[in-house]
Amino acid sequence: MIQKIFDFQKIAKYLERKHVGNWYYSGSSALFSEIIYDTRLITRPQQSVFWALQTLFRDGQMFVDQAYRAGVRNFCCTQPLNYPDANYFLTPDPLQTLQMWAEYHRKQFDIPILAITGSNGKTIVKEWITDLLANFLNITKSPRSYNSQLGVPLSLLLLDSTSEMGVFEAGISTTKEMNHLAAMIQPTIGILTHFGDAHQEGFQHETQKLQEKLLLFQQTKLVIAWKQPILIENQNYLELQKWVFISDSYPADWQVKTQITDNKTNISLLFNQETFCFSIPFNDSAAIQNAVLAFVAAYYVIQEPVIQPKISINSWLSFAYHKLEKLTSVSMRLEQVSDNPEIVILNDSYNADIASLWNAISRLQYFPKNAKKMLILTDFEHLGADSIQKHIELLQQIRPIIPPENCRFIGPVFCRVAKDFPELLTYESVEQFSKVLNYEDFVNSVLLIKGARKFELEQIIPFLTQRPATSSFHIQLPYLRQNYRIFRRYVSPSAQIMVMLKAGAYGAGSTEIAQALISEGLQAIGVAYLNEAIQLRLQGIKIPIMVLHSDPNALELLWKYDLEPAVWSFSLLNKLVKISQNQPKELSIHIEFDTGMGRLGFSESDVTEVLSQLRISPKIIPVGIFSHLAVADIPEEKQFTVSQIDRFQAITACFLPYFPNILRHIANTAGILAFPESHFEMVRLGLGLYGVSPFADTSLLQEIGSLKSRIGQIHKYPKGTSVGYGRSEILARDSVIATVPIGYADGIPRCLGNGIGKVIVRETFAPIVGRICMDMLMIDVTDILGITENDEVVIFGKQGSISQSVTEVAQAANTIPYEILAGIPARVQRIYLSE
Repeated sequence: MIQKIFDFQKIAKYLERKHVGNWYYSGSSALFSEIIYDTRLITRPQQSVFWALQTLFRDGQMFVDQAYRAGVRNFCCTQPLNYPDANYFLTPDPLQTLQMWAEYHRKQFDIPILAITGSNGKTIVKEWITDLLANFLNITKSPRSYNSQLGVPLSLLLLDSTSEMGVFEAGISTTKEMNHLAAMIQPTIGILTHFGDAHQEGFQHETQKLQEKLLLFQQTKLVIAWKQPILIENQNYLELQKWVFISDSYPADWQVKTQITDNKTNISLLFNQETFCFSIPFNDSAAIQNAVLAFVAAYYVIQEPVIQPKISINSWLSFAYHKLEKLTSVSMRLEQVSDNPEIVILNDSYNADIASLWNAISRLQYFPKNAKKMLILTDFEHLGADSIQKHIELLQQIRPIIPPENCRFIGPVFCRVAKDFPELLTYESVEQFSKVLNYEDFVNSVLLIKGARKFELEQIIPFLTQRPATSSFHIQLPYLRQNYRIFRRYVSPSAQIMVMLKAGAYGAGSTEIAQALISEGLQAIGVAYLNEAIQLRLQGIKIPIMVLHSDPNALELLWKYDLEPAVWSFSLLNKLVKISQNQPKELSIHIEFDTGMGRLGFSESDVTEVLSQLRISPKIIPVGIFSHLAVADIPEEKQFTVSQIDRFQAITACFLPYFPNILRHIANTAGILAFPESHFEMVRLGLGLYGVSPFADTSLLQEIGSLKSRIGQIHKYPKGTSVGYGRSEILARDSVIATVPIGYADGIPRCLGNGIGKVIVRETFAPIVGRICMDMLMIDVTDILGITENDEVVIFGKQGSISQSVTEVAQAANTIPYEILAGIPARVQRIYLSE
């Protein structure tokens, strides 16, 4: 992601003087411009250094040989290398070494550095601050949400001689993390966003989390924050002379007044007897707070002595007011739009900076090598006098990764460059491109759409999806990863996690979920049917896959695709043994026993016969033995669950003398949480991964999915009017009724009609009225001010400060969350949010 040339030898010599390791130089070139810590992301090996990071679940040293074979010749690693032409820095802690280098690099720049921390809104505030200042300053910022122990040093290394200001996020999930980030960032101005319950699992209480976050601001000139109850309650932790407070209800330095209208909020800020007035195109409280934070932070940057001579406050205010009126949501950060089976779209049409381009291109490496990779890219702004040359260099770097014929370039700069590159397909504007856009050119491709916000590239997406998507299922991959890490902590490090991706990963998309978790160290996958497993293999998923139900007429495919069937009957076992005799390789299987589910599986009395069959079948290798817990999620049935675990342990004890490495697995999500004695060598993680807990008191998980639609039409009806089929609901008052284009064919249970279910509109609950139709439902919005057509409707998920979980929807429908999620059909667009 680093787009400048570094000399690894010079860096290593500095680190060597700090006594953090030793440099071994082979004489090969030590120049690089990219740090790689995942071998799947290697695209320019000669320009890369491989950083062998150590994590709880993965040792980067294991992948050094793979990186070397890919062409990398510079390494930071923990063990000596035997490659004669490789340069390497040997250190016991590669991450700490990277952080030390980033800290040294940061010290070379005497510029304003803003550091943002908090529970919510860090990325939005960062992006909006950048919007308010980008026309005046060359700003280096964290790509997307790069705010971790790894993300912060990678972000800081983007600083170069052209940087006039830096804006960096800092996120922590437990104690003893912020000191590292503070030492690297060394901020001059601090910003504390909304303080909430995110990452609370890593702290004993809120006050401890606040103390840790405030460590970021020890050396800042000032800290900007909304006056929040947590700050008022913990005044003793604040050095008040550093703080600039904002509030609409408490005494503060900046007093806020708001007036909310139909589609915008008018904001007045009173500071030092001066009033600043502007509007933003949002009504929710979070957006108001974030916009005000961004404005106040930018205001103080303008006051900096190194900035003020170049920028007058009046000229900046005029520009800022205009920008605030046009603020956009940051929801378009690398969304994967995949409702069209012919084209997979990676939408990153929020901004265009070179670092974020390479981050986006790196995502293409997660798709099969034979997939056709395509790119739509706009001009890059604010590259200075060398803009033309930098665009030429960029084209030369893209060419080996994405062929020119698969690229479309938009903007006057690319058009000018194309005079010397006649093979390029260039267009002055999106409008011009739209006129010649041919859908067939993009069929069977993975298309990255990347551009500066002003080009509004998102307007071409409906054409490429072949329909405007009014309803969509949004999947937050960061929440998915966080849930996985939470469950990982429940399980012993020696135990494996098998993630169940049945029914398209409960509606979330099995390939996308698998790809997101493999980078977290996922070791095994479980699916229901053979076709689900084959599809994962065709998408490049290589880790073990257990198939619960194999088609008895297609068992040869298990060998072809290296799959592991669940074997639960002698009939199936005998067929596999017979087929194995004509196969060139062995087949791994999982043996299923019924310990109380009353469904599938061998019985306890079958143990001797199963063992006998396996011992005379050399090509059938039992790698797993498992059962299903029936009532682990029901505390009152604890004794039955314990009896199941005991029975399972007795059965598996018979297998261990013959198969000592067999993986025993019986724990489901509830078993992981409530029965540690059920973990054995493997657990199976199901719905908990998606943020749905089997227990009401487990609040650490975050639901990863949100089902959304938009209002199609609004009508005013008098009292006594009937709504929907069968006249099942008669309006008891004069009402405003909105029709939403989503119905039971989109997975909405029909029983939620007639006031049983509700949705969220404008951060307000609206009841469903009348019967739910196949493709539509109606809601009562009489009491919601400012309602308009095209307003977002959330069936489950969060909108502003209001949320409704899929569990709550399921309870209203008298069903379970599994049924709701698995019932969302393919016609509902899936959008994957990566950051």
